[in-house]
Amino acid sequence: LIPNPRPLQPFSLSRHSGEEFAQDTLLDNWTFIAFGYTHCPDICPTTLSVLSQTADLVNEDTAKKGPQFVFVSVDPERDSLQRLATYVPYFNPDFIGATGPEADLQRLTGQLGILYRKVEDENTALDYLVDHSASIVLIDPLGRLQAVFSPPHDAGKMAQDFRVIEHNYRP
Repeated sequence: LIPNPRPLQPFSLSRHSGEEFAQDTLLDNWTFIAFGYTHCPDICPTTLSVLSQTADLVNEDTAKKGPQFVFVSVDPERDSLQRLATYVPYFNPDFIGATGPEADLQRLTGQLGILYRKVEDENTALDYLVDHSASIVLIDPLGRLQAVFSPPHDAGKMAQDFRVIEHNYRP
């Protein structure tokens, strides 16, 4: 939990639906954001599976609108909006996939403390990994960084922590 939530500075990415994903997209919603890429061999699929379980737990006993869940690809070279539109809904049809040019990604990741870097493979230009932070961030309805969930992630604990954070939330 961040004791003094930090407002996010303007950024602009694209959703897998083609719509803009920007700072105002975060307003009036709780938002979980995970960072990664679709070619990730293990961390990203696991994280998205845990987030899907978290969404189910958070939304199971509430009549009000639940939080939004976003997967931001830090590999815009390979992760087109079309690829994200196939990949992200596989884990949960309500999830949002987003990406953008490198400079735009850095505007968002830099202020959230999310690190990533391309790890080149000398055998081929497109065969590379992306080392990236595995933390999940929680943005409050005012568009401020409210909490960071560090790995290993547990859906039950994240859902429970979210309920406590939401219950005690004072804008």
